[in-house]
Amino acid sequence: MGGAPAGNLFAFATQIKNAKNHTVQLKWDCWIGRTKEHLDANTVKSVFTYGDALDRLTEAVVADSSTARRQRILHVYNNTPQNVSVTTYRDQVNYLDGALQTSVHYDGLGRRIKERMREDGATWIETDSSYDGLGRLRMRSNPRRVGSRRSGRSSSTTSWGGRW
Repeated sequence: MGGAPAGNLFAFATQIKNAKNHTVQLKWDCWIGRTKEHLDANTVKSVFTYGDALDRLTEAVVADSSTARRQRILHVYNNTPQNVSVTTYRDQVNYLDGALQTSVHYDGLGRRIKERMREDGATWIETDSSYDGLGRLRMRSNPRRVGSRRSGRSSSTTSWGGRW
């Protein structure tokens, strides 16, 4: 399934004009309520793919029709319990090089607990976060290279009333 049913798409904006008369055009996958294509005021086309079982964004190709500026963003989801994460690959120099890599790990409540960014080759830069019993950010570590000694952390405290 995919695409739009025949007829009007009143619930989904297919064309948007701003005050300067610039037009943005959208194509929708109405079965999942997500944008499939986006054509901006400069006629730069972006294509979005929702290719997993939960209809999450798995790939975005920006500047799809221009090979000189084309960039792919690929999202890989890991749904393993106790290790839920999203790894994102972005093109840096060439199309499909996937050189810019980030990874975000989540706890059982969907909060970010670890963020990693590939620096080069096998070197990663990482930060850790932890939360208090009310779900507020309690501590975030300073960025550090994976395998190096922890260089400190930032912590925040709140009053009993939940104020900073």
